[in-house]
Amino acid sequence: MDSGRVHNRKVHQELAEMRKEHAYWSREFLKIHKIHRYRMKKIQDMDDDEVIGKCHCYCEENCLIEEWNRFRDKKEQCIL
Repeated sequence: MDSGRVHNRKVHQELAEMRKEHAYWSREFLKIHKIHRYRMKKIQDMDDDEVIGKCHCYCEENCLIEEWNRFRDKKEQCIL
């Protein structure tokens, strides 16, 4: 039973780290495109989940999904 809890905690920590990394990349991507505010809110004031969502919306609205995917793939390659 304890090993299951430890495993779940480890998975949760890994997901949290991935989310934090994804948020960092989202902020970097928006900065590259000179986006410092999105819908009147500063990017730096957004929490990780919010900035991920706003970056996704920005990419969809500006037809940048493919560029975002290439950017993310490049970042993932640097980690591996």
